[in-house]
Amino acid sequence: MTGPALVAGAANVMGADTVGIGLLLGVALLVDAYIGKRIVNRTPERLFVALVEVTLVIAGLHLIASF
Repeated sequence: MTGPALVAGAANVMGADTVGIGLLLGVALLVDAYIGKRIVNRTPERLFVALVEVTLVIAGLHLIASF
């Protein structure tokens, strides 16, 4: 466990359910990072750049439309 987690656990601030959820989220993030890296490594650079740019444009338009 990390320092803050030990302190929170010692102070009875963080219960076992919170620790369990944190561990599950950590495992999910590791799996997602592994899968994402494999996808990025197999994607041609030009396609990857185009996908990122399209995603940014869509996010920007969504942000502008929300005002």
